[in-house]
Amino acid sequence: LTNSRNVCYDTSNITRYSPRNNTGNSVSWKTAQKGTMMDQKTIQRTSEENKQLVLHTAARLFLQKGYTATTLRQIAKEAGVNIGSVMYLYESKENILCDLVSFVMGGQFAETERLLAGKTEDMLLFWAAETTLQLYIAESSEHIRELYLAAYSHSKSSSLIYQYVAEKMQVYFKAYY
Repeated sequence: LTNSRNVCYDTSNITRYSPRNNTGNSVSWKTAQKGTMMDQKTIQRTSEENKQLVLHTAARLFLQKGYTATTLRQIAKEAGVNIGSVMYLYESKENILCDLVSFVMGGQFAETERLLAGKTEDMLLFWAAETTLQLYIAESSEHIRELYLAAYSHSKSSSLIYQYVAEKMQVYFKAYY
């Protein structure tokens, strides 16, 4: 696979390879497999696709190993993305956490609203259901509790949470102020 920064990846073992020449001209890509060189059709992966791959892999590792125990190098290796690409895309593990927080916050509020749609229009019930869902999720595993703690402890991710919750509270409680 080739990302937007022209790094080629062999899809069978996801290893980084460089072009044969750096002249700026079109180059053929080669991939090594079991010690031999062979031509391989180039498949491009966009920067956004790499970002989603890294985010998905990080989420999986955070749930398996915990936020603190997971390193950027482990995420890069598991995702099959060069560590430099991970640093270029996210700069830090906290920035990965921020993207994960944004994804989860949007998803869980949307899911609560979907579950209650047509059953009630009581905004207090929506808020109670959302709060209950968050508590249930946080208590479902030690690694998820650790993720919540990390998300509320880091300034960037906690700001995202506070902003998102404040926006939802305005919607849910506007009839009361």
